Amino acid sequence: MGIKRRYTFIFLEGVVMNQFKAGDTNAVVLAGMCTALAVVLSMVGFYVPGISLLALLSLPLPIAYMGIREGVKWAVIATSGIMILDSAFFGITTAFFLVVMFGFAGIAMAYCYQKRASALRTFGTIVVVMFFAMLLNLLGTVVMMGMPWDQVYGSTLDQMQGMAKEMSGLMASGDQLDQVNQQTEEMIKTIRKMIPAAMVMAPMVLAWAVMQIEKVVFRRLGLTDFPQFPPLERWHFPRWVLLLLLLSVGTQYMPLTEQVKDLAYNVGAVCYFVLWIQGIATLWWLPHIYPVVKRLRLLIVIISIWIPLLQLFTVYLGVADMALNYRKKRGYE
Repeated sequence: MGIKRRYTFIFLEGVVMNQFKAGDTNAVVLAGMCTALAVVLSMVGFYVPGISLLALLSLPLPIAYMGIREGVKWAVIATSGIMILDSAFFGITTAFFLVVMFGFAGIAMAYCYQKRASALRTFGTIVVVMFFAMLLNLLGTVVMMGMPWDQVYGSTLDQMQGMAKEMSGLMASGDQLDQVNQQTEEMIKTIRKMIPAAMVMAPMVLAWAVMQIEKVVFRRLGLTDFPQFPPLERWHFPRWVLLLLLLSVGTQYMPLTEQVKDLAYNVGAVCYFVLWIQGIATLWWLPHIYPVVKRLRLLIVIISIWIPLLQLFTVYLGVADMALNYRKKRGYE
């Protein structure tokens, strides 16, 4: 008795985004799957502390994938479904925050990819969307609480200061307690001044993190031609950032109003952050000259987040590279 054998060959190859056509798959089913996945990520982001940040940063990806596959219109539809379902689980306020902050970022990613935008333009678009999303959420908070903005964040910082004083009272006494309280007051004062700068830098960090996660996930899904940043060792910012930092520092010693000085302080904080990134890029390039740095560079970056002295070293490295154009002159080799 003969035995018939059937062989099935499956060929897997990279998928190019412009090969997708709306209607190739069941858009309704795909929208349902992406919506469900986004809602699950929302729940993980709020209820699983260990991976909550990773889940929230991954939230735009199902929406972006939906937009790439079936068009931006379907990404908007999926986002609307996420808003409805998240409202049922978390309430309208939290759902509004999630959708505006991360859902709109997914729509922006899909739009940029369909327009074949560069990585820098895609990054800039996501940053702008997240920045205005933060403003919209803050405005919603002010409207719902019925309080002026300065009282909303002022009361929060006052609570932080009160908690810090209570904790310091348990761990110190006498002159040491006075010193700790003085340091706490200075820290709260600095936080108050840096809120505008934080609102600029936070979307930049979040947008970069979302794009890094997207690069890993979309490759696994077969998307091969999404925009990517150049290698970190080739990152370079214009010299006017350094000049702007010097100007913002000099402004603090000029006879100007406190509002102008606070604005200059925040501009300087953003420039300081950019120079820190420039220093990290220089660290990533240094193994071309000093191979031993390759083993230490990641550790240096991580520690520099928490230790000001090491952070200052990284910033000075960025300042020197920017002022001398050292890596550029060597052709990044």
